[in-house]
Parts: sequence; structure tokens; C-alpha cells
Amino acid sequence: MRGLDSADLLFLCLTFGTLAFCAVIANIVLFRMLMRAKRSEEAAQGWSATQGLVLRSEVKVRQGLNDDSNFPYVRYSYEVAGKTYHSDQIIPGGEISDLTTYKVVQRYPAGAQVTVYYDPHDPRKAVLERSSKFSNNTWLFIIVANIMLCILFPLIFSWDLLK
Repeated sequence: MRGLDSADLLFLCLTFGTLAFCAVIANIVLFRMLMRAKRSEEAAQGWSATQGLVLRSEVKVRQGLNDDSNFPYVRYSYEVAGKTYHSDQIIPGGEISDLTTYKVVQRYPAGAQVTVYYDPHDPRKAVLERSSKFSNNTWLFIIVANIMLCILFPLIFSWDLLK
């Protein structure tokens, strides 16, 4: 291991500190998003059910900075206490990932009769599925992998300076 001069040490500290700070912020944001989705999912477990009709079902494209991503768009109507409502929310607390987009659109074709779960206190809030199909183990894996990357990446990045 060679000796670090003050410029190398300053660079290492600034680099590692900046990456660690960004990782902490990213993990806080991720954790809050996961907790919000989990709370929404838990709340939806107690929602009432009614029959609905799929009005529109298609794959849409969201344009990002670096690439585009697909997402399912399913618009449906349902009736509660004689009043008709419309929604396009599929799962509570979020969106469906790019990986399952086409399966969702196939599962809910236009014209299909579907079960709609709605909030009895606010019937405008409704979903087609009460849970996101992600298990607690999946969320745990995502969080652990994220934390490991946040720790390992700065160490690997600064390895040359430590030699």
C-alpha cells in the first residue's frame, strides 16, 4: 500500500463522502416509497368489492431521460351506491413494473367484467388487485442489495487510491 498524500486523501474522502451521502438519501427515498406502498396495500385489504367493466386496456410508453419504459394502462368503470366511478389504478400505492406490463393488459382486456376493490370511505379510490405480488422477501432483497451496492461501490471505486 502506497502512502496517500493529502490531495489523494482529500479526493478519497470527498468521493466516498459524496457517494455515501447520495446512497443514504437514495435509501431513505426508497424506504419511504416502500413503506407508503405497503401501507396502501394493507389498507386495500379491507376495501369492499363490486363489479366493474374495463373500458380501455393498452400498453403505454413513458419517455425517460435515457430510455423509455412500458406500463399498463387499464381504464375501468364501476358503480357504488348508484353512482358511476372511473379509475385506472391497478394496484394500491404504485405502478406495475415494466416486466409484467403485457401480462396485465392481457389479464384485463377491454370489455371484460372485473372485480373492483374500492375504499368504502372514499369510493373514488379503487384498484383491480389488492396487492402488488411482491412478497416481503422481495422487498427485503431489494433493500439489502441496495445497501450492499451503496457500501461496496465506493470501496471498489476508491481501491486504486488505497493500493
